[in-house]
Formats: sequence, structure tokens, C-alpha cells
Amino acid sequence: MGQVKIVTDTTCDLPQDIIKQYDIRLVPTVITIGDKVYREAFEISVEQFYDMLRTSPDRPVSAPPGRKDFSDVYTHLSQETDSVLSIHVSANFSPTFTLATNMARFSMGAAQKQGKNFDITVVDSKSTCIGLGIIVIEAARLAQQGKKKEEILAYIDPIINNMKSLFMVDDMSYLEKSGRMGKAKAMLGSLLNLKPILSIEGGETGVKASPRGGIGAFDKMIDLMKEAVSPGNTIKVGIAHAMAPEKVETVKPKIEENYTCEEIYETFMGSSVGSVLGPGSFGYVYYIV
Repeated sequence: MGQVKIVTDTTCDLPQDIIKQYDIRLVPTVITIGDKVYREAFEISVEQFYDMLRTSPDRPVSAPPGRKDFSDVYTHLSQETDSVLSIHVSANFSPTFTLATNMARFSMGAAQKQGKNFDITVVDSKSTCIGLGIIVIEAARLAQQGKKKEEILAYIDPIINNMKSLFMVDDMSYLEKSGRMGKAKAMLGSLLNLKPILSIEGGETGVKASPRGGIGAFDKMIDLMKEAVSPGNTIKVGIAHAMAPEKVETVKPKIEENYTCEEIYETFMGSSVGSVLGPGSFGYVYYIV
């Protein structure tokens, strides 16, 4: 039996050095801006995406990876191993999980016809962005240690079910452009300088609060974090930002003041979440170790 290989989609927002370090295989989300179509991370960088998001009159539209991208990755892996974990963005946010499940079934059938024992297990992360990313890192780390698929699944399951997340919207006009908020409400929120704080838990999105101003939002996020996890606990954290590193530098010390952080991952917020929340937004995920 070969080493378990890990597959995910580019909504994980992991930097290339992590992808290479843990030999994570990516299938790209498809981004359409006007009449241009790009495979995320393969044909457009995160910097290019945000430049276009700010300047293009057309709203970016994200779509799940293509069937061929899944087929190519799974077929290639069938030559390397007999065991794959394919971990993807929440099924509540995207059809990617369903597509991966269908393509896994097809690829396993094709391998079986060639006399190969090839198994793919598809996992719904119930998360996105760096939340998905951390789950993938933990799975890939165990895979490199030679752990069996069942051991990896047993380890990441409580992470999936107990992870908390908070995201701050900097400019509400992007929520309106993405169809997540009415125009009048977005305009009023912008006039009042409201900074909505969203959560993702168990694959569901909710609005936690709408404080005024950035400083108020930072403090409210920490308050919400304390309500969910008592200060003093040891946690792992992932922080993602939409071209707003200064916000990371503001909130990171606040987290470290209240918790023992075993690891803190930092990354850019990719197109899937960034196109909805907009430039200047940021968020973080965390769970008790």
C-alpha cells in the first residue's frame, strides 16, 4: 500500500511553499471576469485577481473545478498510490464536493478496469479559505508520516466539526455586488462605516455582529472568540486577508495575548471568498488543540 495522497481545491488558499512541502495536489476553481476565464492559482495570481476586482466593471464569478482537472489529478495519482483523501470546500458553498465524489467514482472504476486497487475518499471540510487549508495541512502532515487513511480521518474529523471562524467585511459594496446584500442596506452600512463580522461553523454562514469602524470590529472579533473558546486554551489559528496585511498585524497580537497559539498560519484570501467580501477584508479560523 502506498502513502496516502491528499487532494484539495484552490479555495484552500494555501501558499505554494506549503503545497510543495506537503505534496498536496490541487484542482483549480474557475474564475470568470467579463469574457476572460482563468484557472485559479494556475492562470491568475491572487494579486492579479484583486487588481481586476478593483478595476473591472464586471463582477467575478467563481465556478467549481472542471471534470478534466479532477480526472487528470486522480488518474495521475492512480499511478503513484492506491489511497487518496480528497478534501474540499463545504458542500453548502459549492458543488465541488459533489463533483469530486462523482469524479472519484469514475476514476476508481477506470482504475479497477485496469486491474488496479485504487480508493478515493472525498471529505466535506464544512469550511473554506484557510479553514479548509488547515484541515488539508493536518491531513497531509499525517500522510507524510505514513499514517493510514482511517487514522487521518479520525484525526481531522473533530477539527472539521469544532473549528470556529470569524471574517470581517471592510467594504459592504462587495456584498451587494455579489448578490449577498441589497443595495440600500449596503449603502446605509457604508455610510455608517459598519464592518459586518461573519462566521462559518459546520458549513453554515451567519452574521455575528456589525460594529462601527475597524478598531471596533477587531475588538468585537476578539470578544466573540472569547465567548466561543475561553482564554488560556491552546489553539491553532489560520489568518487570511484580502490584500490587508496591516489588519493581520493588528489582530494577531490580540489573539496571542489571550491564547497559547501552537501554530499560526497566514495567507492571502483567494478569489472564492475575496470576490464576496472584497479587498481589505480579513478573517481567521481557530480550534482547540
